[in-house]
Amino acid sequence: MLAILRVIDAVLERVTHRYVGQIDDRESRDERQLYTSISAARRLVTLIAFLFVSGVLLWELDAF
Repeated sequence: MLAILRVIDAVLERVTHRYVGQIDDRESRDERQLYTSISAARRLVTLIAFLFVSGVLLWELDAF
């Protein structure tokens, strides 16, 4: 599961560097919006993975 997260993070990082570039400019509103969406996607993937792993762990411990 950790490997999947790392692959997704690497892909998102590459997309960020390729398409966003400098987000410090006042004129790069679209790039900042894309970067924000990518950051939100990273956090969502991390949350889903955490919940999945927690569920599997609780299942294996017969906590359900």
